[in-house]
Amino acid sequence: MKWTKLYVRCSLQAQEAVSNLLLENGAGGIQIDDAPTTQQIVLATYFDNDEVTAPLIEKLTSALERLKEYGLDPGTYQIGTENLDDSQWSNEWKKYYHAQRISRYLAIAPSWESIQDFDDQTKVIRLDPGKSFGTGTHPTTILALHALEASVHGQEKMIDVGTGSGVLSIAAKYLGVEQVNAYDVDDESIKAAQENFNLNPPSKDITLKKNSLLDGVTGQVELIVANILAEIIVPLIPQAATHLQDQGTLILSGIIADKLPLIEKTLQDNGFVVKETLKMKDWYGVIAVIPQDK
Repeated sequence: MKWTKLYVRCSLQAQEAVSNLLLENGAGGIQIDDAPTTQQIVLATYFDNDEVTAPLIEKLTSALERLKEYGLDPGTYQIGTENLDDSQWSNEWKKYYHAQRISRYLAIAPSWESIQDFDDQTKVIRLDPGKSFGTGTHPTTILALHALEASVHGQEKMIDVGTGSGVLSIAAKYLGVEQVNAYDVDDESIKAAQENFNLNPPSKDITLKKNSLLDGVTGQVELIVANILAEIIVPLIPQAATHLQDQGTLILSGIIADKLPLIEKTLQDNGFVVKETLKMKDWYGVIAVIPQDK
């Protein structure tokens, strides 16, 4: 199959606007990579029809120019495409994707690499990226994994909102979470997550469903995680407050600096206390808890 990779290099400020436009125009998922400069980001997605990309490039160019009217600076942006077939795609991510330690007890490795270099205490997450998902080593994912490792005590019930590749759900099972319900609104995400669950024996009993945030979900759990865009985190927070037990923990990642105050205020307004704020490069993660006397 022939694929067209569409990528946009822009400022961190423009990330959410560009992501929304891509999703609104048929992107099955968005791959996020660091740009050469710390204040920029590269967003990429893949289409199986190159006729889609020309009009979308026009929309993106127009939208990025208009951002200045709303007080957002897209920076020196670049929009481009690259034609790939399945074999090219496979070779590219195998060339650059290797086993990597993420934290004291977690590592990520593709299915074709040996894991003999890790000690017996390290839990190695097998993760093969799909065409719209990265390798699990982006700063937002690493922040969420560090937060998980610091928060899991064992035997918890957890919800993973916007599971994407499924890496946080898999990590939770390796760390001792008893029950995981993973949700995503996108069909490609569901497919990619299930494939990765199948690569990791502890995660084969994860419940995976298509769902928008926590709409229609019932019951309460001890832990909720979400590595998603800040503008999606905002409506999630009040939902999370009703789905967490007293002293339950909410782990959030995918937050850029100028959105952090909004996230902190929304948490406070919904009865959360911020326990810890984590930072990696220009990204933030938050560990928040519901007090016992909420």
